[in-house]
Amino acid sequence: GINAEYMGGEEYHRYVVKKLRSIELLDTVSVKEWRNQLLPRLPDPSPPCTESPELIGGMLTAFFKCVDGRNWDALIDAYDKDAFFSFVLESSNTIYSVKGTKNYHDRLIQYSHNVRKRPRTNAFKGRASIIEFMRKTVYNNLTLQHIPANFKIDSITLGDMLIATIHGSYTYKLDDDKKEYTKCFDRVMLLKPNLAGTEWPARIANDTLTLRSPQDQPLLLPSAPTMPHVAAQAPEVKQRLMMTTGLNERFATLLLVETKGDYDLALNLFAQNKQQGAIPAEAFQM
Repeated sequence: GINAEYMGGEEYHRYVVKKLRSIELLDTVSVKEWRNQLLPRLPDPSPPCTESPELIGGMLTAFFKCVDGRNWDALIDAYDKDAFFSFVLESSNTIYSVKGTKNYHDRLIQYSHNVRKRPRTNAFKGRASIIEFMRKTVYNNLTLQHIPANFKIDSITLGDMLIATIHGSYTYKLDDDKKEYTKCFDRVMLLKPNLAGTEWPARIANDTLTLRSPQDQPLLLPSAPTMPHVAAQAPEVKQRLMMTTGLNERFATLLLVETKGDYDLALNLFAQNKQQGAIPAEAFQM
C-alpha cells in the first residue's frame, strides 16, 4: 500500500482520517468535514423487505460486539448518513458512592431527551455525531458486556424498512470503581436492509435508547412494621433533613431508613430524585 511517511500536508491528513474515521482532531486541526467526505458510500437499500430473524439477529450481534469491543470505526457504518438518535435515562434512586461513578450517571441525566421538555435539536443527527455521543458519554470508560442471546426482540415491517424493538441488559464497570453494575435497556431501531453481501445486514435510520436500573424501587413510604429503629434513634438528624429539604416527617424518615441513618447519603438521594422529578408533592411540608 501507500507509505504514509512520504505523504505531506492534506494528502497525509486525508489518509489518517480515512483510516481512523472516528478521529476529531489531527495536528490540532478539526477534521470533521474531511471525515464526512471520506466516510464510505453506503449501498443502495434492498427491495421491500419482510421480517427476517436472520437479518435482525445478525445485525444486533454485530452491533453489540462493536459496542462491547469499543470498535467505533466499524460501528459508524451501521448507521445511515442522516440517522437520528435519541437517548432517555429513566429515574433511579440508586446511590453511587464512588465519585467517578456518580459523575458518569449525573452526566447521563443531562442528555436524557424528552420532547416535552427538550427540543428535538438536543438529540443527535448524523452517524458521526451519534458515534461520538455513544463513545464519549453513554459508554465512556466502561468495560461492558451485552448478551444478545438473552435479548427479547420483536419486529414489524414498515414499507421497505423494519422496526426492531429490543429489550435486554448489560453489565458494566467503570475504570475507577471495582463494583460491577447492571443496566436494563429498551432500544427501538428503524432498519433499512442493505443488499446481500455487504458488511452490515442493514443500516440504522433511527435509534432510540432507553436505560434504566434493574429492580428499582419507587420512592414510597414502607409500612411501619418494616422500619428499622435507626431513624427513630436520631431525631436531630431527621429534623435537620426536614429543614434542609422541606420534606415532611414521613418522607424524611423514609430517606433515613433507605440510607441507614446517613445524613449525607439521604441528602444525595433526595437531590437525585428531585432532579428527576420522582418526588411526589405530598412528600413536602404543607
